[in-house]
Amino acid sequence: HKKAALEHVKNLVYKGMEKTLYALEFFQQLLQEYCEAVIDGSGNEVRSLLANSSVNNSNPCEHAIHLLSTRAGVRAVCELVAYGTAKDRKSILKSLKGYAKSGLLHPQAYLVYLQLIQLTDDTVLVHKQMLQELLTVAKDDDKAEGDDPTSPLLELALSERAVKLFMMVLLLNDKNNGSDSKESKNESKTSTMSLSKLLDPYELSVLTPGKVPTVTEADGTAVPTSKKEASLKQKELFKYLQKPLLDLCTQHTTELLMSRSGSMLLRQVYLSLGEAAPQAVQAMLEQVIIACEAPLSNEDGDNDGADEQKQSQEYELLGDTVGHWSIKNLLLADLGRAEGDDDTPSFSNAFLEAFGPKLTKVALSHGNRSAFVVAALAQVQPVKKLLDVKELQKHVRKKSEGNGGAGKSNAGLTALLKQLDA
Repeated sequence: HKKAALEHVKNLVYKGMEKTLYALEFFQQLLQEYCEAVIDGSGNEVRSLLANSSVNNSNPCEHAIHLLSTRAGVRAVCELVAYGTAKDRKSILKSLKGYAKSGLLHPQAYLVYLQLIQLTDDTVLVHKQMLQELLTVAKDDDKAEGDDPTSPLLELALSERAVKLFMMVLLLNDKNNGSDSKESKNESKTSTMSLSKLLDPYELSVLTPGKVPTVTEADGTAVPTSKKEASLKQKELFKYLQKPLLDLCTQHTTELLMSRSGSMLLRQVYLSLGEAAPQAVQAMLEQVIIACEAPLSNEDGDNDGADEQKQSQEYELLGDTVGHWSIKNLLLADLGRAEGDDDTPSFSNAFLEAFGPKLTKVALSHGNRSAFVVAALAQVQPVKKLLDVKELQKHVRKKSEGNGGAGKSNAGLTALLKQLDA
C-alpha cells in the first residue's frame, strides 16, 4: 500500500512540475512530503526525480527561488541540495543569484544557503553566485571625503540566522574548536544531540558538518553526494571572507558587541584569526577596548549635571545587558591559554593593560554586570597572577556588604569574590 501511495504521489509531483506549479503552497507541501518519504537513507529516488524532470525541462532546481516562499518549500530544496548532483546544485545557485542577502535574512530560506555552503564542492561557483553578492558594497550617493561606508556584512552579522553562514566557515578554521576531537566527531555522526541544543540559535556545535548524504550505486555501494573534504571546502571559502570579516569587526566593533549574534561572530574571528592575521586581530582588540571606555551615545544635551552624567557613562558597555555578556565571553575565550604565549594577540592581556590601574573602579562601575566581566578576567590564570587581588577584594567585599551581603542583587560581586578567593 505504501509503495502504491508513493507512486501515486510521484505522478502528482511530475504533473505539478510539468505545469510549473512551484510557486503554489500546496505543491511545495506535496514535493516536500514526497522527498522526505522516499529518502530512506539513500536519496536515490530524489536524484531520479531530478534526472527525469530534466528530460521534461521542468527541473525544480531551476525554480528554487519560488520554492523558498514557505517552510515546506525550503525543506524540499534542502533535500534537493543534499541528494542532487553537482549540476543540480549549480542550477539551484543560479536560480538564487541576486537573492543571497535577502535569503539569509529570511526566517526559513537561510537554511538552503547553509546547506549549499556545506555540500557544494565548487567553491569558486559559491563565491561567484553567492558570496560576491554579500561582499559587494551598495552604491553610496554621498561620496564626501573621509566617508566611512557601512560594511556590507553588518546587517548579516547582526542577524542570528545569517551570521551562521560566517560561523560555519570560521569554526572549521579555528584550531581551538573542538569539532576535530574524537568526541565531537562521534556526536556529529549520531542523532544524540539534545533538543535544547538543536533549538538554541547560538549553539555552535550544530554548525559543524555531520554525516554527508549518500546515494546508492548499482553495486550497492553508498557514495557521498559531496566528495570534497569539508575542511578543504571551508578553507577555500575562508580566503574570500577573511579580510571582509576583519574589516567588519574593526569598523563596527560597538554595533557587534551590542548584539548577541554580532559578538558571537567577533569572538569567533578572534579565536580563528589570531594566528593567521595577528596584526589585524590586535587592531580589532584595540577597538574593543575603545568601545569599553566610550559612552554608548554621544548626543548633545543639557550641561547641567554633566560631571554626574560623564561618570555614569564611563565603561557604559560593561553595564549593558548584551555588552557586558559580550566582553565577558571574549575574556573567557582566553581560558586555557598558556602562560607566556605571546605569539597571538590576547584580549585578557589587552584588557588588563588598559584597565589594570583602575580595575576596582571598572568592577564597581555598573554593579553586577561590570563585576561579572572582571570575574571572567580573574578566571584567566596567567592574567590573575598580575592582579592586585587583596586590594580588589577589599573594595568589592565592602561594596557587597553595603548592599546587604550575598544574594541575588549581589550575584556579580559574589561571583567576583569567589574567583578572587580561589
